[in-house]
Amino acid sequence: MTESAEISSSGGLAQAVAWHRQVTALVSAADRAGVAPAQLPAVRARLSAQRERLAQTGQDVGGPTPSEIAVAGNLLGDLSEAAVGGAIHTAWATLDAVDTSPTRPLGVEKNRAARAAA
Repeated sequence: MTESAEISSSGGLAQAVAWHRQVTALVSAADRAGVAPAQLPAVRARLSAQRERLAQTGQDVGGPTPSEIAVAGNLLGDLSEAAVGGAIHTAWATLDAVDTSPTRPLGVEKNRAARAAA
């Protein structure tokens, strides 16, 4: 995942889909590990909104594969609160990057406010 909030115009939509899938895989891994229950509903809400917007551009986001979930699970580290919190923070930044997709901005400022509240 990336801390960048920019998607280059060439291949930007494909990159946005890839980042979206990475966060979806992280949420699935966190669910399986039973961590971050307080943060996951807000992340899921953003993923749902993004999935709808990406579908409007003709992108098939689909669900994460088992291997994507396994890779994302590594981001949860030792499952400590600090490790999981860091992974969720990175996921929010990645969702911000998806929101800056060159074809359809999704309201980054509104989502940053939601992140602060989470």
